[in-house]
Amino acid sequence: AGDCHWHDHLSRSPSPQPCHHREGLLNRLPAGTMSSARERPETVTLGNVSTLSTFELRQECEARNATLPKQINHTTLLQTLVRVLLDERADAERRECERLDQERADLRERLEREKTARKAAAVERSRQRQLAAAAAQQAQETVGAQNQCTEHHQAPAAAA
Repeated sequence: AGDCHWHDHLSRSPSPQPCHHREGLLNRLPAGTMSSARERPETVTLGNVSTLSTFELRQECEARNATLPKQINHTTLLQTLVRVLLDERADAERRECERLDQERADLRERLEREKTARKAAAVERSRQRQLAAAAAQQAQETVGAQNQCTEHHQAPAAAA
């Protein structure tokens, strides 16, 4: 009697002793336990999908417009909902990758604009330094020419 196999019960007389196959889970639970045993999760995820009842699985499948399998039972509904949840996760990951790619492209573009602006500013500063150096050189040459001219004019006057 310790070894209870379903096929043994099929071949026995019509009144075998009850076993776990013939007693349903509800027959073993105290009254009122089923309703208070667990609460339905607020959001169905891959982590909690296995805790849903067959009724809840079907409701979720219908709410997510999933194509229901031809044979509806707990296993097929669970497989269907898991497939839907995996598809949703893949879509979310794809959208996140697209968002990150767009952020990278925007950052690359912004950095390129900033680099171009810094380079243009550096070129302008260099041009201004060159103009200032050329103006200083010209001023020095002008002062040097004036000094030569002054010395040249003063020398004949000193000689006379």
